Amino acid sequence: PDHAFEVIAKNFAGDWSRARDKKRRDVPDGAPTLRLEDLTLPAKAARDPYAADTVAYAFRDEAEGAMKHVKIDDSADGSRYVAGGTIHTYEQGERWYEPSVSTTMKVDHTETFTWRDEKGSAHTGTRTYYVTDIQDIPGGYAFFYHVNATLYLKDRQTGATIFEKTYDREDEERYANALHAMFGDFCREADRRIGKT
Repeated sequence: PDHAFEVIAKNFAGDWSRARDKKRRDVPDGAPTLRLEDLTLPAKAARDPYAADTVAYAFRDEAEGAMKHVKIDDSADGSRYVAGGTIHTYEQGERWYEPSVSTTMKVDHTETFTWRDEKGSAHTGTRTYYVTDIQDIPGGYAFFYHVNATLYLKDRQTGATIFEKTYDREDEERYANALHAMFGDFCREADRRIGKT
């Protein structure tokens, strides 16, 4: 609960600000059209409306934000290209780290002294005093959100697959971060591939 509250509190304001300030991009006239297909989800995620909505929103959000030369077209038959894929893994978990201690030696102070050898010659020496520095490393949980997916871009006129890529993304705070990293990369590549055709 503490971790969940911290993440929500830290990210809510930023997310809201980005959503509020996001401007609709201007796509050139005659730009290629693309329809986003529903992504196939793992059974557990498919039964979770929140998970399904999170994936769908992130896919559309990145497509609308990252694709500068392609028009999103939701009509079933009106688009030239389609993008979709399969989410293979959509999971969260935590790792427990045991508390531990580490030690290092550090110089505390030094002293200069003189002494004479058996012939009476004077010599100068230095004594170095060390102390042990102890660092406590508290235990605790570290969280992760893991997404693995294969995404594709196809030409509906020819039936050809223009490109397909498998992604594996993990984030320690939110599914959305992992999803946006994956979809953002895919959409930028799709824009490069078909945006100038």
